[in-house]
Amino acid sequence: MKPKVFLDTNIVIDIIGARQPYCISAANLLDLACKNKIELYATALTFANALYVLRKDLGTQEATLYLKRLYEFVHIAPATQSEVEQAFSSKNPDFEDAIQYYAAQAVKADVIITRDKKHFQLSTIPVMNAEQYLKQN
Repeated sequence: MKPKVFLDTNIVIDIIGARQPYCISAANLLDLACKNKIELYATALTFANALYVLRKDLGTQEATLYLKRLYEFVHIAPATQSEVEQAFSSKNPDFEDAIQYYAAQAVKADVIITRDKKHFQLSTIPVMNAEQYLKQN
């Protein structure tokens, strides 16, 4: 069974926005998914937030095109009423990251990949950055 790797929004932005030096290890995760070695997950919220951020640098059309390409390799994790309710009840001070966490739980993610570990301090799912994950696997 392939590992389920949940991508936080900042990782998606790193990949598409070519943010140095993070984009290389983040893109290597995408390569593993292309080779069918891992399953990538993200929420629809991630795609919306990434487009909002990336459109400023790339323009809406180009950012949308890249997100559509990424979408071919990423499964959408649920951010439904259940995940939102759990996020409201969470002790996590960052509501958006709380939604991300409960979405990762819903798909039974093996790991959450983020550059913002402090917002996942209460996670029962291992949390690491892309480079750490690649070194371990």
